[in-house]
Amino acid sequence: MKNDDDEIDRLLAFGRTSAPEQERMLERLARRSPKRAIRAGWAVAACAVLAWAAARFFSAAPSDFVARGGIGAPPVIEVTCSPRCAAGARLLFSVSYLRQPASFAAYAVAANGERVWFFPEDDGSLPELAASIDKQVVPRAIVLTARDEGRLSVRALVLSTPATRALISAGVPRDQVLAEHTTEIEVKP
Repeated sequence: MKNDDDEIDRLLAFGRTSAPEQERMLERLARRSPKRAIRAGWAVAACAVLAWAAARFFSAAPSDFVARGGIGAPPVIEVTCSPRCAAGARLLFSVSYLRQPASFAAYAVAANGERVWFFPEDDGSLPELAASIDKQVVPRAIVLTARDEGRLSVRALVLSTPATRALISAGVPRDQVLAEHTTEIEVKP
């Protein structure tokens, strides 16, 4: 009789586990030792933490693999010194993942609070950048001088429209800023 009931339960469950089978499974689990259940709980928690950490680690770095023409990473600005940050060296700027033509602005703030303008230049001109997901170096390099020695906070902006020094100092509207990057450099003598 019990076998017939089990068979009817299986048929009524339409291929899923029937309610009586689920109850029997839960009873078997309840009879397990508490230590085993605690170990299983810790194992599940450890797996969840590892999965979360892996997701954070792998999603934190910008990907070099972006579909051409598709929605990808925002523009990335890099600031480097060539060969090293010292008087006479060149300060170089590069931009990647730029999806539209743009203007480039940059300045530094010295430890004493003085602002040193790189772009716009004295005549108000800004370097223009072409739309390209490939890395492109800003066409004009900055030669560091003795007045630049010490710690500098360099701020670079990629703008959808050209801006003046006054507008940049006051704050460019957010909708015109495609990317911005601030980095600290130490210019050696």
